Amino acid sequence: MFVYLIWFVTILAMFSDSYRDSRYGNIFVAGIFYVLASIFRFYSCSYLIADVRMAQSTYFYGALAIMFVCIQVWIILVFVNASGNAQDPVVEGASAFFSVFEPTFGFYLLIIFQQNVLGVLSQNSTDNVLSPDVGQTYFIMIIISFLMYAAIFVLLTEGGIKHVLCRISQGSSVAVQQLRNRVANISEDVERGQLIPNNRKLPQSLLDQTDSADKSVFVLDQDVLKERKLVEAIVRRGTVDARESAIFVHALQKIYLARGNVPAKVAVKDISLSIPQGEIFGLLGANGAGKTTLLKMVSGLEEPSSGIAMINGYDVVTQTTQAQRSMGLCPQFDTLLDRLSVRENLVFFGRIKGLEGDELTETVEAFMQALNIKRYENKLTQHLSGGNRRKVSLAVALIGAPPTVYLDEPSTGLDPVASRLMWRLLSKIAEAKTTAIVLTTHNMLECEAVCTRLCIMKMGEMVCLGNTQHLRSTHGTGFQLEFVLKDASYGDKVKEFVEKHFRQSVLLEEHGCMLNFEVPRGSIPKMSQAFRLLEQHRDALGCEDYSLSQSTLEQVFLKKIRPNEKDVLSDPSALMNHKVPLFRDYATGYLMWFISVLFPGLHHFYLGNYWRGLKYTLTFNEVGAGWVLDFFEMHVLVQKSVQEHGHIRRIFCCNCCLDYCCCHACQKKKSLPPLASDEDPI
Repeated sequence: MFVYLIWFVTILAMFSDSYRDSRYGNIFVAGIFYVLASIFRFYSCSYLIADVRMAQSTYFYGALAIMFVCIQVWIILVFVNASGNAQDPVVEGASAFFSVFEPTFGFYLLIIFQQNVLGVLSQNSTDNVLSPDVGQTYFIMIIISFLMYAAIFVLLTEGGIKHVLCRISQGSSVAVQQLRNRVANISEDVERGQLIPNNRKLPQSLLDQTDSADKSVFVLDQDVLKERKLVEAIVRRGTVDARESAIFVHALQKIYLARGNVPAKVAVKDISLSIPQGEIFGLLGANGAGKTTLLKMVSGLEEPSSGIAMINGYDVVTQTTQAQRSMGLCPQFDTLLDRLSVRENLVFFGRIKGLEGDELTETVEAFMQALNIKRYENKLTQHLSGGNRRKVSLAVALIGAPPTVYLDEPSTGLDPVASRLMWRLLSKIAEAKTTAIVLTTHNMLECEAVCTRLCIMKMGEMVCLGNTQHLRSTHGTGFQLEFVLKDASYGDKVKEFVEKHFRQSVLLEEHGCMLNFEVPRGSIPKMSQAFRLLEQHRDALGCEDYSLSQSTLEQVFLKKIRPNEKDVLSDPSALMNHKVPLFRDYATGYLMWFISVLFPGLHHFYLGNYWRGLKYTLTFNEVGAGWVLDFFEMHVLVQKSVQEHGHIRRIFCCNCCLDYCCCHACQKKKSLPPLASDEDPI
């Protein structure tokens, strides 16, 4: 913003004599305080909205609307009440008041007064806009605005009213009440010189909340229920051991509240976990299952809607700073300083984590050797390949031996050799029993290689929990029977054999001489009998090779994340898949576009693009060009509005409506059509 300010004032001086010489400095000094006030104001307002992009849009269009209102009121006061006198006491008082809360307005007045608008400079026989008789009052108001927003910034940074605003941003009164029941007074009698802090006492409010919690949460898997009971037992005990429960999560939920016509989204549902030090906990799930959201909450990057998360004995909500000092984080994107080399990045983050001197040097060398990035130590990270950048990000997360580490798909972009180097490093760290590691990945081989426990998430819930062998035995589909034949002509004989001796088997794949069957667990009472049977008929079946194995982890994963009818009925976004814009939708859209000549932005309000419609309404200079461009984009706007937001109005619904009616009224009356199969395309 300071660069833009310099350019702005310089351009004014280039094209107008009113802004040259000392007058250039007046506007520039006023602009500095205006920029500072704007920065602190934006930072303060951003706490009201959790989403960054939403906060930026709200700030921009909100400031635009406030500025529009202030200018309109100022024009009315000047030309209606004061007969064109911009220095009328009423006008000056209102302008000073506006300048405190909207410093842009005060800076705007200084700019136009320097141009001698309404003869302000001529009436006072001066060319200095900051003189007491012209704009000094507005300049002082901008400084006051800067001090006011700076004070709010300090309060927010120090945490005075930060949590209050964060709770307001959650929206609903239920969420606010749940947040008020959080941990409030955790004991601070822990010696920070020790590597592992003493047991932490849980507050009575959490114990009361546990006793009165809703026990009707739908959970199928017995291992998930067992883990939840273990966590509740720890809560009733009243203390959390930082070694046995380095990562302690109880009834954690995250709800993204509805915005406009976008329905509310429950990203994480009632997660309870206790992860001790020395464990590598694998987190599996399809895209959008809630893995990253869960990591963000336990790392303090997002505030939970309800529940509690304690990291190394510290609550991530009320003791965020202490909790984040006890963790290392490797997110999906690289958080490296591009203008620093590999060694400089590791040294920089190592010093942040408290390493110094020879210890820091030895640690950096050890990580570069372990991850095979020693050859790139003096190379800028911006010039590294994607895989090598991931290695550096992994080293940054692990350096300093934090008690907890979160790795969000760290092997993305790594070659097989680099992946095995990472697995070996993680296994050695886990053997030390001083670090709890949470790993999210889509690589099943990686889970089997390093993870001591696995959890599969689906639609924000834990659907199964346990080690790899337990998941394959408990949730597997049975056995895999593969044949490699000497000739493809033996295929029919093999199928008859499998159908006779392994009942209810399913042929999964058939490629020439290779056949792959899925055999139910009940069809093989003893593995020894199955192998004896296969050996006896091996030559008769023309079998060159065969294998009988347990279900793979990948098959278990696919089975658990497969959608069913209950999942679709519980997901509001599933209704959007059946929404198709019709001719009447396009006709109404173009009619609204035509009427928007008289009411700028009307068609955008109708189609759900509220911010764009507000921009058209307040910025008349964009109406002409935007109106023409929207004519060519109207079909895209209608399609997007119908499919994503469901903006088919109730007037379109009648008794002879289509089966897949899209209006909100018919959605409540009609049931969701069944899922389409491969034989029944939508």
